[in-house]
Amino acid sequence: MTALRLAGSLPEDGVCRVCGEGLDGLGRCAGCGAVYGAAHRCPHCNVVAAAEPGGPDGALRCRLCGGPRLPSAVGETPGVKAALQKARRSSWQARWALVTGAALAGLSLVALVASAVIIGVFAPSLLVSLGLLATSALPLAGAWKSRASATQAKAATAEALREAWAAAAIAVLRASSHELSARELAERLHTDEDNAERLLTDIAATPELRTRVTDEGELVFSTHQGRARVAEPLDDDEATLEAEASSARRARP
Repeated sequence: MTALRLAGSLPEDGVCRVCGEGLDGLGRCAGCGAVYGAAHRCPHCNVVAAAEPGGPDGALRCRLCGGPRLPSAVGETPGVKAALQKARRSSWQARWALVTGAALAGLSLVALVASAVIIGVFAPSLLVSLGLLATSALPLAGAWKSRASATQAKAATAEALREAWAAAAIAVLRASSHELSARELAERLHTDEDNAERLLTDIAATPELRTRVTDEGELVFSTHQGRARVAEPLDDDEATLEAEASSARRARP
């Protein structure tokens, strides 16, 4: 229960208010598990709470409300928040569909057993027996439909989580003052480099995404909204054209 306590803003002295242990760079206490700062605000219950494993499709979940979370500090970004809320709705739909399907399957099993007992004791006609068995099996159709709905909801949950990760990656690139490599993006999202590379592949079609190969041969990424990068030197022809354009602009009345 101690780890569930909500701690709010970061302490100025860097010491946990709950147990007195020091905090790490992300505002987390290694002693009791309390967390501090807006970086840990849950996009679902809107309180500062720790995230833990156990969320849908391998995601983290809020330790307080159980909603899916990302391990990064961009949950308050509108795109990320909307995608996580969508994932939560789909996750609950999948759970409800599974519970409904199990209940219908159980009901059908009980009905079939009861029908078998009735047929064995009273020996009704063949038509009546078939009618009893068919009626008992009807809930199985609902169970099958519920299972299909659960599969669709799980797929929707996974897709929403991918959207959340992609929105988080774009938000980090927008906020960065310089170009980022896959490794640097992974560090800022608190994930592994393989996942960062998958995210960059997912957002490759985003119009504002820009890629460049550095002189060292490293692929780096940025967006239009990031801070402007230092322009590369112009060659002689480009410099001449730029000078002529500047002269023409100055000569205009």
